[in-house]
Amino acid sequence: MTSTSPPTSPEAQAQATPTTVPGSTGPGGRPWLEPAVLVAVPGLAVTILALLLSIAFGIYSMNTRIDTLGARIDALETSFNARIDTLGARIDALETSFNARIDTLGAGLNARIEQVYQFLLPKER
Repeated sequence: MTSTSPPTSPEAQAQATPTTVPGSTGPGGRPWLEPAVLVAVPGLAVTILALLLSIAFGIYSMNTRIDTLGARIDALETSFNARIDTLGARIDALETSFNARIDTLGAGLNARIEQVYQFLLPKER
């Protein structure tokens, strides 16, 4: 064997095999300790935090709008109920007036029918 030939024993092959994963740096192959990763992680964390805060503020804003809308609907409901009650009272008054007119018309019609009936009946002598 020459000094330039590769070792052939298993122990020598184990010593010649690299202990790091290809593409990793540092002792023991820890790619998350690369400088680019160390610089990018805080930016990623800030971005995630900003997104979470944006979602939280959006939910709060929607809840506020829902509460405001609920209050407006309650106010409209109160106004609507008052108007419906007023309309119901007016309809009751109109119904009473209409019934009175129908009764008067019916009585007048009955009186006229009675007069025609009396006119058409033969008179007793």
